[in-house]
Amino acid sequence: MRLQSSFKRPTAKNCSASAPQRWADPQIEVQTVTDAEDLRLTLGDAPSSDRETMRIKLRIDYAFIACYVTLLASLGLARKGIVGVAAAIAAIAAGVFDVLENLAIADVLDVKIAATTETMLAAIRQPATAKWSLVAVSVVLLLVSQVRGKSRS
Repeated sequence: MRLQSSFKRPTAKNCSASAPQRWADPQIEVQTVTDAEDLRLTLGDAPSSDRETMRIKLRIDYAFIACYVTLLASLGLARKGIVGVAAAIAAIAAGVFDVLENLAIADVLDVKIAATTETMLAAIRQPATAKWSLVAVSVVLLLVSQVRGKSRS
């Protein structure tokens, strides 16, 4: 029951951000916006408390980026062979794209919805897509290196 409640969509009662359209987390919602209306539904128009909340979440996200890149890269480098090195490189690249995504989100936070361009939204979406893809590649490579190591033992 407790786990199920963590997947519910936020409401005005339990979240300071506007109710996302596709994802339960407004930060992930911003990464996948398709147009200015999606952004308005998620963050409201500038200035808003939702945008200030997103600013705080972005600052916290930089620490999270450092943590997951360090973890995945260390795990990759701890594995012997090219697969582990490739996993570490993918993790570092994911971190770079995550920082680019955060910088693009920060740029949009001060812009009114009417002034938001498709280029601004693409500057968020494209690094986010690359980040998630590279994180998946890194994890799969780590799993492959682990399975290879077990089968050789």
